Amino acid sequence: MDSAPRSKLLRVQSARSSLGCRTCKSRHVKCDEGRPQCQRCLKARITCTYGTAPEPSQPARKFVIYSIPRPLSETPDLVSPEKRSLYYFRCRAALQMTEPFRSRLWVDCVFQFAERHSFVMSALVALSIMHESYSQSPDLRDGYRADAIHYYNKAMRELSNTTQSEPSIHAVLVSSMIFYSLESLRGSFHRAMQHIQSALKIMSQYRRFPSAESHQPSLLDDSLDRDFLALQNQIMEIGTPGRSRAFDPLQGFNPSIPIQFESVEDALYYLEVVFNEVHSLIDYYEKLYQSGSVPADVLSADIQPRYEKIFERFSHWTHSFSSLDPPLNGNSDSRQDHALLLLRMYQLLIKVIFDNVFIGNCFEQYNADLATFLTLAEIYLQTDNQDAEEGTLPTFSLSLGIVPPLFMLAYRCNYAPVRDKSLELLKVHRKREGVWDSATALQLAQRIITVKSQPFATESNATMQVANIQFVSETACRIDFVITTPPSEQSGTWFPTEDLIMTRKHVEVVHLESIQFLE
Repeated sequence: MDSAPRSKLLRVQSARSSLGCRTCKSRHVKCDEGRPQCQRCLKARITCTYGTAPEPSQPARKFVIYSIPRPLSETPDLVSPEKRSLYYFRCRAALQMTEPFRSRLWVDCVFQFAERHSFVMSALVALSIMHESYSQSPDLRDGYRADAIHYYNKAMRELSNTTQSEPSIHAVLVSSMIFYSLESLRGSFHRAMQHIQSALKIMSQYRRFPSAESHQPSLLDDSLDRDFLALQNQIMEIGTPGRSRAFDPLQGFNPSIPIQFESVEDALYYLEVVFNEVHSLIDYYEKLYQSGSVPADVLSADIQPRYEKIFERFSHWTHSFSSLDPPLNGNSDSRQDHALLLLRMYQLLIKVIFDNVFIGNCFEQYNADLATFLTLAEIYLQTDNQDAEEGTLPTFSLSLGIVPPLFMLAYRCNYAPVRDKSLELLKVHRKREGVWDSATALQLAQRIITVKSQPFATESNATMQVANIQFVSETACRIDFVITTPPSEQSGTWFPTEDLIMTRKHVEVVHLESIQFLE
């Protein structure tokens, strides 16, 4: 494999050539002459063999060469299919799974751990094969998935049977993230949540009681922090009561926001920091809300100061983000454009939250920022779909995504245009972002809307809110509601400021439809 990194995607197209690999020639099929393996052999999972190096020529068909940060090290103990899976993951899956951003953990660190820990290696091979299975024809897909499950089970056995007295915490965390990704990719959201919640508990303990691995913070620690913080935020709307918060602002996690961001990845990380603080404050308030009252002294002495501090930090983020505006000289990077658009949407969403915490009613009437958010969301999804058809962008991602906010707007909003547009976007555009599948989110939102329209939920002065959403099995999701009686004019705010009287709880179990992702 060519060890020199390529800085950007190269698109090449020219006339036909007969200088293909020996494998394709023996099979009497057309070869695209890709090196070190052609695409046809790569998809068929067979060894691609070339003869002597051909004279320089144009390739036979259009293809895409991805940036490779560094060459794979020699791994003589691996059989050829495993090497091929690692190559596929580095060249394709690792890049696609974090689009439109880049993650050092996935493009570099994970391979270092795979070379040192057999359970990480097996887990990575399993994820690579599972990811590749979705690009295969139906007659090949089952074989790929069976191989992926084989390596997945192998990784679990190796992890449980490790001979080390204390396995590397870093390696355990990396393997947990791989397991979460694989289960999410194949639609096993219940198991995915078990993996990531266990990992967040480990991360929480690791941060509070550092081991020898963390005495000197490294780039690896920074990469783990960035990716696990993003996953913690990703699952905030879905989980169990009392879920672990590995990055807790009340425990001192409040990184300073720089004056200027150097990349969209920096802007993403500090947005996740602010979003985490918003989640933490809302979670704290909702516990008081569900207990039946919000004492005035708690509001003035605790909630209000925290709100003001977070708002100030969000203002700093907004100022720093402005330095990343698209260039005016006409040069454009589609990946960065996607990232900037997504960050802009979340900027609007957080602004709506801040503007409507104590006053206003953004979910009951027209809101200009929410309208702009939905306009940008539609542009983002249309562009995403166009790029996906060209094979340059994925439908599965672990990065900051569009499905969670669309789900939130769909089930929270009583203002029909916003609610209906959110439902439409979830229905039309298929995406899976971690455990957030657009079809599942649509089904859950529709059930919540139906329940909210029932007579017991619409009685005088009653307000129904979703208290918890939890995958309880591979085919069922539980939704817990609380019905309270706040003043009706405050029903659309996050933080009503008067005492509340909780009347009762309501539980719905949604039997999830069989979802065949990317079939």
